[in-house]
Amino acid sequence: EGELLIGLSRLEARQDISLLLQVRDGSANPDAIPRPVRWSVLASNHWRDLVDGEILAETTDGLLVSGHIHLSLPAETTIHNTLLEPGLVWLRASVDSQADAVCRLLAVMPNAVPVILDDPTHLSETVLPAASIKSAVPGIRGVQQVSQPFESFSGAIMESDRAFHNRAAERLRHRGRAV
Repeated sequence: EGELLIGLSRLEARQDISLLLQVRDGSANPDAIPRPVRWSVLASNHWRDLVDGEILAETTDGLLVSGHIHLSLPAETTIHNTLLEPGLVWLRASVDSQADAVCRLLAVMPNAVPVILDDPTHLSETVLPAASIKSAVPGIRGVQQVSQPFESFSGAIMESDRAFHNRAAERLRHRGRAV
């Protein structure tokens, strides 16, 4: 019922691609039953579904939240297709029914890398505003530019040692737990 087609240049078979999928939060129909999102690659004018070993990471929860997807292109991937514009590697994300159960996309950005904030001075913040991250520390060889086009997501305040010990003790005291 719904498809997203992504054409990428300068890619070949057996390469990895990492994409940031930014969605509009809350734009999915809450009454619709979410269906799994199938990822495929165009190979000799035929769509070949990607299998678990080729989907290395997927944090979008079926395009319900903004996240990152890391794919490994199979050996059958070709750029010589006539079904769609030749010279590009074509990816497809599709749902069979109830396409309104997924959120609307705001952006698809290649070469995305998930980052974890490891700075205890930001304990009170759960979201970093866009453009807060400007460079890699330490610098990464071969990376010319670092950008953060959107605010951070999936963040949580770091748990204090006291809160961790309280939570662990409560779970251990819970009926049916081994001690």
